[in-house]
Amino acid sequence: MDIGGKRSEKDDRKKNKGKEKQIVEEEIAEEEMPRNRKYMDCPVNWDWRLYLGIISNVLTQKHHLICWAIAFIRSVEALFNIGKRLEDQKSFSIQHLINNIEIGSLGLKESTDLGKFVAEKGILEEAECSYTRAKDTCVHENPKMERIDRLVVIKEVDDVDLARLVWKHPVVGVVPLWSDFESYKSGIYRPQKEINLQLHAILILGFGVDEHGNYYWIIQNSGGRNWGEGGFGRLYRESRRGKLSTWSQNMELWCTLFGTTSLLQGLGTWCQRPDTTSIV
Repeated sequence: MDIGGKRSEKDDRKKNKGKEKQIVEEEIAEEEMPRNRKYMDCPVNWDWRLYLGIISNVLTQKHHLICWAIAFIRSVEALFNIGKRLEDQKSFSIQHLINNIEIGSLGLKESTDLGKFVAEKGILEEAECSYTRAKDTCVHENPKMERIDRLVVIKEVDDVDLARLVWKHPVVGVVPLWSDFESYKSGIYRPQKEINLQLHAILILGFGVDEHGNYYWIIQNSGGRNWGEGGFGRLYRESRRGKLSTWSQNMELWCTLFGTTSLLQGLGTWCQRPDTTSIV
């Protein structure tokens, strides 16, 4: 994947990045957080699993290259269901994306393919197209759908700002697939320094600090309940502004916009494509 754009445009973006980022932070500070709290009150620990209907069940992708579809739909469900009564919450179809979006031998080629599809076609409710993993035909009459305004891709967000985003709603993180990630069982995972250019999509749904003062992210993986801590994991994070942990240095975020329901309006130069490979 190429970032694209002329060199002069990239130089201009870098020059203005600090100024635009400050503006973004001021806009974010005015957003209402869960329970009407502001970012200045951001807690040390936050876990969206504690709120009914926000985080759906853990799935197993097996050998299928579909982590991108699972993580994306889980993030959409969370954003849609936050603040709604249980009877008004919805589950959306992962399978519909698998059936309709072309992938390469290494997975999803471009997040723009996903963004374009959901903006133009929308997403189906789960009952309309149930999860089977393998690509299949997809025919529906008068389906129940929700429209997505836009999929925003951002990178180089430090861990403090990312915590603020996650406190608003879960987001998708696309990270290098380190060789020991699949064998993770428990505790706080610290990625190896060696970068695997193969990418993997996860759902970032919370953050916290353990009894030893170690900061971490809470994630949901698509490796089944036998992976990590019941299908979830804790990844090391930094706690100081301007610091990026080893894995977040090489990560991009996917954030969905439903009108004004997301805090990601006006992100400016944060909305960039890194130079990456396909997403498995």
